[in-house]
Amino acid sequence: MDLVATDLVGHFKQLCRTLNFIPPSDYPHIDSRLDILVDIKHRTGRTKKYYRYAKTQAAKWLWEYFLQLSLKEITVNMRGYTELVEYYRQYIHYENLLFDLDEHHRDHVIHTIWVMIIGFVLLKSYRPCKTLSYFGTSWLGDKTPPMVYRTISKVHLRQTPLWFLVALTHDLGYPIQKTLYANEAMSQMIRNFGFLNFTEFTYNFTIVHKTAIDELLNILSAALVWINDEEYKLGFHSGQRLDFSKSFERLDHGIMSAYLILQYMDHICETIDVCNGVPEHSCKDVDLAATQVLIITWLYAIASHTNRNIYFPTFRNIPALLFIADELDEFSRYSHKTTTDQWAPVECNVDFTCSNQSINFTYTFLKKSDFDSLSLFKRKIEKIMNRFELRPSGINKISIKLKDYRQRPSSLYHYERSPLSGPLGTVRKSHGHTTQDILGFLRGTLEL
Repeated sequence: MDLVATDLVGHFKQLCRTLNFIPPSDYPHIDSRLDILVDIKHRTGRTKKYYRYAKTQAAKWLWEYFLQLSLKEITVNMRGYTELVEYYRQYIHYENLLFDLDEHHRDHVIHTIWVMIIGFVLLKSYRPCKTLSYFGTSWLGDKTPPMVYRTISKVHLRQTPLWFLVALTHDLGYPIQKTLYANEAMSQMIRNFGFLNFTEFTYNFTIVHKTAIDELLNILSAALVWINDEEYKLGFHSGQRLDFSKSFERLDHGIMSAYLILQYMDHICETIDVCNGVPEHSCKDVDLAATQVLIITWLYAIASHTNRNIYFPTFRNIPALLFIADELDEFSRYSHKTTTDQWAPVECNVDFTCSNQSINFTYTFLKKSDFDSLSLFKRKIEKIMNRFELRPSGINKISIKLKDYRQRPSSLYHYERSPLSGPLGTVRKSHGHTTQDILGFLRGTLEL
């Protein structure tokens, strides 16, 4: 599936017109903002070069619009929404600082909209991604209780607003993780003044925050367990809880995003309400069960997309779809030009195919820019290679290709991991060598 920006936007517009929670009177407002993202002047259809500021403002409108609509499809309790939007507006101003702290930083205001678009198109139009499973349900015994089917059917009816929430909120915690890079930038400058002491910027948590953190870890590891045909209890997987606690210690921005949502959205506290100390307490409410599955899936998806301890046995679930869509968006990446003090979009063509057994990513560069495509290729390998659990009966091959035709000779790299390719896979360069020393290639100690 060749992911062309203009085609994706056109397809997304059509899909939006099939959603009953979007009023037809809003179509022109949605379309005009989407056109800005792909450099098209609305109504005339002519090409117009929009700079990053215009695209950020368009993305801001789309983010707030789809977030509000999606939340209303899941809950009537909107307490905390205003505070979350206010945080998001502060986050937009903070992005400019993050661009200077990290040379690989992308505009996450625009990025979240592209992730929403890519995932929604895959979900609705790409056959391998159409059938998804949901997290947080299990049962005792071999026979699936009827309540489970009824719960999942109710969740499925709200699959689209769930996906929109996941995509729009998955990177809200970026400032926490990225601000740590400020230590390096500031300390390098301050060292020039030997008489000044520099204390690194860091974080600590009070006992109040620890309570919220514990509750977040409980939700991320939660499961609705049906103990009979009608009753279920809310339990927690201890191993999964530990995996997410490691992610929190690293300040991974995915779990920081989940923490932020838990702090602001009162609906979550209202829904995930467990009577501790009452072992005989159980629930029978199907609507409550469906809402709890939605909350667990939402927070699990955004917390797991940066957690290297979480592996996906299949791509047919919301968390895996988020991870894939996140890696497919190269439409929002900007590069700092070396000849001028300007940010220019990185024009990268992306192709994605998958089946029950394989996942394939291809990144192609055709137009001249100062962007380092090999560094991008290495980052993709590092992020993707261990996130899918290879199984004989499931995914058994991961492929990542880089095609850079911007200079002669062209650079063609291919990474592949399968049961036959070594523990970490193999990487080869056209007209070059093939190696299984993936760590050496990623660290730059080995050249092909």
